[in-house]
Amino acid sequence: TTINTVLDSIIQKDNSIVINPKFPPLGYVQCKMDGVTDDTEAFQSLINNFSNIALPEGTLRFTHLVLKSNTKITGLGTGKTFLKPLVSENPNAITLSIGPNVDIYLENFSLIGNDENINQNGLYFNATASTQSPYHGGLWLSRFNNLVIKYFKGTQLVLSAGSNGLLPHQGLVFER
Repeated sequence: TTINTVLDSIIQKDNSIVINPKFPPLGYVQCKMDGVTDDTEAFQSLINNFSNIALPEGTLRFTHLVLKSNTKITGLGTGKTFLKPLVSENPNAITLSIGPNVDIYLENFSLIGNDENINQNGLYFNATASTQSPYHGGLWLSRFNNLVIKYFKGTQLVLSAGSNGLLPHQGLVFER
């Protein structure tokens, strides 16, 4: 247990270590990525505790995910790695944690909506003010590469200023 605790601490601080959700570190639940199983809890736990997640080929089903700063999620390609929301009351499939958020990298996967989630948005990036000074928010210095976002009944991608139009999103790169 002590060795595993030390290793987990090292993994959490070193974002060069890549986590495969099908084979997570000891103590974390495996994501099935079988296109049927609800992997929300297992995958959200990995997002909360690690910085660099590599999604293998397959389909990850979830109800709602929240991204935080310093999160990199990479798939094997838009025709091999899929994220598909299950039926959910949440108006957004993927959102940001309370801001500001910095260094979020999403690449090489498809985010696919469905008919059950009426008016659901795909990626919803809200410029939510931080709860401590300086009170700024938004998504900063982030990259989105080789993503397919489609079939959401709301909007595929939302960049919102939230309730405070002075909270900008800055330095975002969108490619393919």
